[in-house]
Amino acid sequence: MTFVITTKGIDLSIGSTLAITNALCAILLQNEINWIVVLISLCLLGLCIGGVQGYFIAFEKIPAFIVTLAAMSIVRGLALLMTEGFTIPIDGTISIVTIGRGWALGIPIPAIITFFLFILCFIVFEHTTYGKYVTGIGSNEESVRRSGVNVNLYIMSTYMLCGLCAAIGGIIIAGRLGSGSSNAGVMFELEVIAAVVLGGTNLFGGRGTIIGTLLGALTIAMIGNGLILLHVSPFYTQIITGLIILAAIWLNTKYFQRRSKPQGPRANERIRSLDVQVIGSDGSNHGVLPLKKAIELAKLEDLDLIEISPNANPPVCKIMDMGKYKYDLQKKANQAKKKQKIVSLKEIKLRPGTETHDYNFKIKNAKKFISKGDKVKFTVKFKGREMQHTELGKELMNKIIEETKDIAKVESQPKFEGKQMVMIIQPILQDRARDFQKQHHCLALVL
Repeated sequence: MTFVITTKGIDLSIGSTLAITNALCAILLQNEINWIVVLISLCLLGLCIGGVQGYFIAFEKIPAFIVTLAAMSIVRGLALLMTEGFTIPIDGTISIVTIGRGWALGIPIPAIITFFLFILCFIVFEHTTYGKYVTGIGSNEESVRRSGVNVNLYIMSTYMLCGLCAAIGGIIIAGRLGSGSSNAGVMFELEVIAAVVLGGTNLFGGRGTIIGTLLGALTIAMIGNGLILLHVSPFYTQIITGLIILAAIWLNTKYFQRRSKPQGPRANERIRSLDVQVIGSDGSNHGVLPLKKAIELAKLEDLDLIEISPNANPPVCKIMDMGKYKYDLQKKANQAKKKQKIVSLKEIKLRPGTETHDYNFKIKNAKKFISKGDKVKFTVKFKGREMQHTELGKELMNKIIEETKDIAKVESQPKFEGKQMVMIIQPILQDRARDFQKQHHCLALVL
């Protein structure tokens, strides 16, 4: 489940997958099929269930919640159909029972299997290309796709892995209980999701931890066992598990995610791509290098490897000092902020019969607004019989355009909106507007 959630996915069908493998295990063993064949067949079944779900999610782009919710119902229904609701016993002499109940070196065999699965998943997730791609898909799927990775195949494989682990769980439970039932694993997905999220895996993808998942599972188990030892009703277990999930998600979104959010550009080990285009500290091009080698080059100069173009294929990184890079970025941001001009829209209202003095006063104000870089909206309002002489409004708008053509241009042509004609003009160039302002000031001084 950690692999699935790290890719921004979810699997609600693991309880049903566990149930159908649990039931089939008992049915096949009752028909005297070799237990090794049963073991392999059920593992393949888990892979197939996960693969079918992964195909619809990755290739058909159906939301994971919908696909796995449907699969949860379908697979559970098939399990009920095969068992007809009855529990099917397993012969205690069969080796699968030994897998569920046996001991080796003083350690329960289920614990040994869990330990080896944990080590395997940890190595794959933390120390292989596959694990890096899974994390990268959850963080930035498009970037991983542009790196030439078959993202859909990797997403599908995570669901196959989840199905395989659920099948192994169903086999162990069948051996431990000595029976198979379609009711096995009911609400199991709730506990699994709680363990994964409680362990620190980001429910929204991009960050996961196998060790955290193990600790989360142990925490859930300890809480369940603690409630039993305290003689608390088992009906409270589901309530407490749900509250744990809610608390874990809240902490994940409000605290952990905020604290773990990277500040500034990715650098050194935080760079997710396996290969990068490296620019030296002196501007020289080192070409495409493995990430590990690029970091070593940066450390030789006592500098950082900084990702300056993450969307390139491969990403472009430069060897330089992180402090200087952040200072330059902040300096550029401050300069851009100073150059920003907030353009506002000023409105001037006129009438078809506006007097010359009033008209000249409003045109003067309009030119002042334009010289400051603002847009001006002219509104000519018609009343009563004035609607029969709309050409007067058109003539007035044309006159305004002619008088402001040196400093402004029409953004929105004159048009009617109900009983009024509107037009918007905007400055041509800031420099020309400022020149007009200076000329206007000098003329005023002369006069």
